[in-house]
Amino acid sequence: MNSISTVQPLNADDFLLSTDNKEIKIPPLLSPKLPQPLLAKFSIPQLKVEDIYIDRGNNSARQASRGSYVAKAKELKHLGEAKFNSKDYKLSVLCFAESLLLFVLDFYLNEQKLIQRSKGKPLKPREKEWISLVKYSLRIVDNFGPIEEELPVLRYIFGLCHYMNGFILKHLIEMRQQRLKDVIEKGMEEGGLVVMAEKLLKLRRTSRNSLRKGENQLSIFDVVSRFPGLFSRSKKHLSDVNLTDFIFPGEGEDGGVNYCLPIAEHTFSLMSMVNFGLFFLKDWAQAEGMEDWTI
Repeated sequence: MNSISTVQPLNADDFLLSTDNKEIKIPPLLSPKLPQPLLAKFSIPQLKVEDIYIDRGNNSARQASRGSYVAKAKELKHLGEAKFNSKDYKLSVLCFAESLLLFVLDFYLNEQKLIQRSKGKPLKPREKEWISLVKYSLRIVDNFGPIEEELPVLRYIFGLCHYMNGFILKHLIEMRQQRLKDVIEKGMEEGGLVVMAEKLLKLRRTSRNSLRKGENQLSIFDVVSRFPGLFSRSKKHLSDVNLTDFIFPGEGEDGGVNYCLPIAEHTFSLMSMVNFGLFFLKDWAQAEGMEDWTI
């Protein structure tokens, strides 16, 4: 049985990430685990806690991140690696989970800009970028999985990650459906249509499987019993939820709440899932005694 004391440290990867009409790749959460003598021999730098300083004392830094979600996500990822190395696993997983949400948000907003620029022309889904986020989410689950027995509350974070994957894939399905409709209108050969339809069905099965995993680890009963604030904030009617735009938590009507429980394909969208996720991380942190974790 793995224990917290035997968890291997993370090695941080510096990376650049841009979403302005460039292909985006999310690096692995864990760098290759090289022996210390080899790291020293080739002067491979190692990220240390003291190398990072992020002021989380008030909302100003987090509010500023609205204009640079990728930059904030990178900061959180590096902070998460540092906290993992220092065995502060709860803060570490919070950082990684929020970095995932911010990456998703940035990808989506940039995609919407491309759609507006296309002026109604079909837009090819940026699938490699979205799938890289699914893989990033799964790495969070895989890397913290060995210590779940020691920290059972991690399962709720894992549930959020699986939900995010389900709605990322659902978003891709919607993009693919539009593309399939476009090629049908253009008279694509039957063989090509069959291949596209089969891929679409496979993606749908994968999406629903991710949503089931999310429900298994973060059910509506968990929300009601463990995070009552999340449940009480929920919109009472789906018609009150904006399923297209992102609403920043803490702003606008009802404190920026933009989700209607329970989580399901027909009640949530990718952006309402991000909105819910940010509220969830705050409530999870408070439940674990980390009162300074603010949206």
